[in-house]
Amino acid sequence: MSAKQRAKLKRAVRAAPPRPWRFTPPKTTKAQPDRNKAVGLSGDISFGDVASGSGAFIAAAEQVGMKCAWFIEPDDTTAAIAARVAGPQATRYRSVLDINPWDLPWVQALLAGPECTPFSKAGKQRSFQDKRSKTLFWTIWFMSERQPDFAFIENVAALKTVKGGDVWRTLVSLVDVAGYHLHHDFVCPTMWGIPETRKRVMLLAIRKDLYAKVGAPPPLRVPRSVRHRSLEDIMLPPAQVSHYFEAHKLWADVTGSVAVWKADWQDKLKLALPGQPFTVLRYGQGNYGYTAFANATPATKHSSFGPGGNTHLVVQKDAAGVWAPRNLSPVEMKLKFDGDLYDVPHPAPVDHPDLMAILGNSCPMDVLVGILTHYVSNHLRIQ
Repeated sequence: MSAKQRAKLKRAVRAAPPRPWRFTPPKTTKAQPDRNKAVGLSGDISFGDVASGSGAFIAAAEQVGMKCAWFIEPDDTTAAIAARVAGPQATRYRSVLDINPWDLPWVQALLAGPECTPFSKAGKQRSFQDKRSKTLFWTIWFMSERQPDFAFIENVAALKTVKGGDVWRTLVSLVDVAGYHLHHDFVCPTMWGIPETRKRVMLLAIRKDLYAKVGAPPPLRVPRSVRHRSLEDIMLPPAQVSHYFEAHKLWADVTGSVAVWKADWQDKLKLALPGQPFTVLRYGQGNYGYTAFANATPATKHSSFGPGGNTHLVVQKDAAGVWAPRNLSPVEMKLKFDGDLYDVPHPAPVDHPDLMAILGNSCPMDVLVGILTHYVSNHLRIQ
């Protein structure tokens, strides 16, 4: 064998995949040091709530030993509900556009549910080109200027992927420059047994000096005591719900026809509730009949045993025996948002004229109390 052939053979051997019995130890990273359980926050943790709505965040935070110092909500009607939850010691402010962070009392924690429309498909995902994204920027501005111990931010899951991830990378960079370490979890109401698939991202920003002592939160685990509810559990009167995972299957069962299901069904939806897309959960009055059909795509299973995508469409026979979209009543919607595991009711009263809009911009109470329990009670506090 010539020298040239030997060199070629050596290159081929080096480039060949390893033999099955050859062991290569895995590459590992430096392990996080054990949590010093004697270090952390204690007592009542003061907080401010940005874009508070009806005060769901406030009610959840008070459940884990936090105390509201101020909240920001432009709408007078929903602010009145939040004020009752927050208590007389909490000051209400109208808009982040009119407030400098230095005009607010310092708080240990900042809670924020900035407008999600700029980052969701409903708002065409214009992200930072949408003026409503200013609330998110203001939240980071407050963190940078006033340096609370931590901030908790809730938004749509698309926040991490919109604009090819540019929005997320910008957010992480801004939070880092502000002096915080950012941790996030994806959650869905179905994880807490709630029959609504609405994936959200929960962000925990811990100030870097505190993070050096407590580290990152452990993996999120939902308590085993969660009671998984189905649509049948919240429909009044109780209804038998048949789950279908393809819209044309539902239409074929209802009408016996497949060819025209899409156009005809969209027409029925427009008559029932103008402007609502096909996969959005129906709001409004209901309660007719006892047999209902629920529709979702294969990716959006709405048995309450795992995260999914969109919410559900329900159809039911009316008093005349005709199939029609089944609207959830305010009482039924309230049942979904009231706490079942933690027994914390949603602050919005069931007879509120804007109940559907309030709940549409809110999170179920079990989700909020559960995630704050995980982040605050089980990690940031002295253990």
